[in-house]
Amino acid sequence: MSEMVIMDFANRLPQAFREGDSNAMAKDVESDNVLHLQSVYQAIAQGDLAAFADMLAEDVDLEIHGPLTVPYLGSWRGRQQVVEAVRNNFATVEEQCPELQSVIAQGDTVVASGNERGRYKATGQDYDIQWVQFHTFSEGKLIRIRQLVTNTRS
Repeated sequence: MSEMVIMDFANRLPQAFREGDSNAMAKDVESDNVLHLQSVYQAIAQGDLAAFADMLAEDVDLEIHGPLTVPYLGSWRGRQQVVEAVRNNFATVEEQCPELQSVIAQGDTVVASGNERGRYKATGQDYDIQWVQFHTFSEGKLIRIRQLVTNTRS
């Protein structure tokens, strides 16, 4: 994973949140959660999984749904399992190039959507996907992540 590409992606989150809502700056809880999500993405981009783990609730859960051609689908619960899943999931791809499309935040939930291109390491096959991620926060900790993935090419 290119740290710079992922950092650029993460740094765009607050701007993407403001683009869709002229009142975004007045939404303190939502703005804070967008910044929490930005920190999550930054820690992952830097390979700092200890910092990532610190941002997770102890009983966090992660679900990734999509077509069987995506090698990192599954469900994990608990900080240790989620950290390992993220480590393993990112290890399955290379030349990752994510593009953030939008960020919507309401209360404790931040929804990010985007697309991503890259290559699956195991097969050498290029991929091009669209995704939506639902992140739920409680007291500044990430408690739930749901991701839906679709292929944009066969």
